[in-house]
Amino acid sequence: MEKNTPENIPAQVRTRPLPLPAEGFVRVRSIITEKGRVGVLPLGRTRWYSGVKSGEFPRGVLIAPRVRAWPVEQIRELLARMGEQAATADTKN
Repeated sequence: MEKNTPENIPAQVRTRPLPLPAEGFVRVRSIITEKGRVGVLPLGRTRWYSGVKSGEFPRGVLIAPRVRAWPVEQIRELLARMGEQAATADTKN
């Protein structure tokens, strides 16, 4: 069986983010969009980590000395908050 790589996955599949799991943790590559991979947020790695540093985005937890992951509940809360902010901004215009 051929391994799935960006070259052999149809473009329409790569343009949709993978759904978040019901529970557990997600890594940054599931959250952000980069290198042909679409995450749940249209942000790059630099923007994500600057938001984490400033407190705008959740810090996540270290699951190994150099591996950070985010509880899926925190990401869902962030998405809801961002959606509310966008809706509020739309009604003001």
